[in-house]
Amino acid sequence: MTLLKQNLQDAVKSEGTGGQTQATLDALDQGTLTVSDPTNGASITAWDVYAASEQSTTSKTADTIPTSDWNSYLKAHLQRGSDATFVKNTDGSFIDKVIGNEAYFG
Repeated sequence: MTLLKQNLQDAVKSEGTGGQTQATLDALDQGTLTVSDPTNGASITAWDVYAASEQSTTSKTADTIPTSDWNSYLKAHLQRGSDATFVKNTDGSFIDKVIGNEAYFG
């Protein structure tokens, strides 16, 4: 998590604060960033190792997620516009139509 935060901070320095990287860093700082690895079937809520409430956190239990059929998942979860493309926020994130969260795939 230390490397994740450092990489995000470095990217914000070079990209500026208006994009997806800043939104991701903000979500990490707010404790709302979920990182998913569909290849290994794991999803975890990221934590800021520098936050006072997380000082003793060294790991968290990951949730199990599917490792296949991601096309169906994306069709079910991402909001589409009138032209059938996935809708993006101004920061470049997608909108999860099921729960309203922002999503980024990269």
